[in-house]
Amino acid sequence: MFKRHICVQILLISVFLLCSTAKLFSQEGEFFLVGHAHIDPSWLWPRSETIHEVCPLTFRSVFQLMDKHPDFIYAQSAAQLYKWMERYYPDVFQGIKEKVAAGQWEIVGGQWVEHNTNIPCGESLVRQHLYAKRFFKEKFGVDVKVGWLPDVFGFNWNMPQIYRKCGIDYFVTHKLKWQVERNNPPLPFPYHLFWWQASDGSRVLAFHTVGDYSQEVIPDEMLQELAELKSKHGVDKLLILGELSGTFSALNIEPANVTVESVKKAEDSDDFIVRLYETDGKTANAVLSFRRAPRSARETDMLEWDKYVPPKSFVVEGTKVKVSVAPHEIKTLRVKF
Repeated sequence: MFKRHICVQILLISVFLLCSTAKLFSQEGEFFLVGHAHIDPSWLWPRSETIHEVCPLTFRSVFQLMDKHPDFIYAQSAAQLYKWMERYYPDVFQGIKEKVAAGQWEIVGGQWVEHNTNIPCGESLVRQHLYAKRFFKEKFGVDVKVGWLPDVFGFNWNMPQIYRKCGIDYFVTHKLKWQVERNNPPLPFPYHLFWWQASDGSRVLAFHTVGDYSQEVIPDEMLQELAELKSKHGVDKLLILGELSGTFSALNIEPANVTVESVKKAEDSDDFIVRLYETDGKTANAVLSFRRAPRSARETDMLEWDKYVPPKSFVVEGTKVKVSVAPHEIKTLRVKF
């Protein structure tokens, strides 16, 4: 059902493993990995599929992840999508309201859809925000402050004026880098963080993502992007709008009857804590494959005190760690890089 490219950035293990920063790779800074779904209401499929498949399935998946991982934050634009859920799937709409109230769901954009800014007239651009911001305020009590057009081709010079007079102070996009290589010669847009100013002098603080809005979460690339942001703007906090493909993870594990439940930074050091368990009641010789070669891996207790389980080191071979897991056993590893 989801053959189209819907960028649902639900970054489970990778959020914790790759975002724990920068100290691991001898570079100071922070990564913010934002979950979002770039949903075109109609593109290569009918509107009915967006209403009855794409939106409810995506949003219910988000709810499940939020319930399982309370720190997971998700952003969603486009009032039309919310309106469809209110009309056709009131249980989903109620779930969104609860997650917004809990602080796990961020409403962004403040427009009815992620609109084109060059073809519609100015009044149409105003009404995108007139109707959407009033809808979000009425239904969720939220006054949206972040303009959000990651995939729009070109931007009207008057948008900063419209944004400011609609109560929007910030703007996020990716599209200023779209197909730059096709220019002759290539002329990359030079900034990632800048004041975008309209002809009347109105301005909003704009962020042009360093990477794609559906990039893979790869540590080396993230560090390069952080370095670029620091070099150009002196900013050490990087927003990542990334995609976790079906074949990529910061940590893979075999066999199938061993599941990684959590990856987190240790409470008392820069080590990583990996918690896994056996699901089928069978002894398993598990192999954990990391993106980088660990220096060491050993068992610890669930409090990370190295007190309540016998100390045991695991075999490390390159990027792989070998762990024996008993039937239904929960095992906690302390991994050093």
